[in-house]
Amino acid sequence: MITSHSLPSEPGDPAEAEALALMASVPIPPQPGLLLDLRRTAQDPRSNAESIAKLVSRDVAVSAAVMRCANSSFFGLRSKVRSIRHAISVLGATNVINIVASVCFKGAVKEAGNVPLPRYWDTATAVADATAYLAKRLGSVTPDVGYTAGLFLDCGIALLAQRYPRYKTVLREANGATAEKFTQVEDRHLQTNHAVVGYLVSRAWGLPEEVREAIRSHHDAEEFLHRERSRYTDTDTLIALLKLAEHIEAVFSKRHEQAEWERLKDLVLEHLGLSEPDYEDIRDDLVELLNEGATAEVALA
Repeated sequence: MITSHSLPSEPGDPAEAEALALMASVPIPPQPGLLLDLRRTAQDPRSNAESIAKLVSRDVAVSAAVMRCANSSFFGLRSKVRSIRHAISVLGATNVINIVASVCFKGAVKEAGNVPLPRYWDTATAVADATAYLAKRLGSVTPDVGYTAGLFLDCGIALLAQRYPRYKTVLREANGATAEKFTQVEDRHLQTNHAVVGYLVSRAWGLPEEVREAIRSHHDAEEFLHRERSRYTDTDTLIALLKLAEHIEAVFSKRHEQAEWERLKDLVLEHLGLSEPDYEDIRDDLVELLNEGATAEVALA
């Protein structure tokens, strides 16, 4: 369990202070031994791809998930990855470790409160796949960073559901809000929000800085996407990719809570340099890929 003593101190805002107190009382999965071993090995100058591959291969489920990611249409590699060693040579050790972190966290979080986590993880995985695809297609951030950010993006939702039995009601209100941001609704009811909780978890799990910042700020996208092009950062671009991925996943899932997208659409497309026809082509292509992926998952079940 992560406690307040193992998390960063000196919170920067009241929501973060509440999140720290919350996380001291909620079982939050720590980094598993496999992930800690991988990070230690990657930092050892004597290590190589073979030693990292051996560690990943210790866990059959993690190995299978890495291979799935590397060979998925969303990552868009030119040739089929045949082994974990091959995945490391193609993607790089850091990228593979990011994927392992995503997989481990997904496996570590149990059923939470009255939010159905199987459906939650289906959505999170689709957003992760979509962000990886967009990153590859638009050449902005690396697909593994997009995938990791997408899967961890709303991890705070699962943890808040464990803490607050009424969270499903708050979630429904936040999804439909037009006059307030999603996180403002959460702050009003809970004095914290899933973006802050997700940020603290991502720091505890050692995710890349741009991923941590994107998770914390993804419902404050207007403030980041209004920047002049010369001031764009990797975090800004990752936030834009995540908002587009979330929207396309909602189209794929036939969900209609699109108030946030309507506010952000023009900013996101401008930031990513996409015209309306470009956006429509990407949306249609990605929805088709998500449908193909869902069909394949059903066939394997």
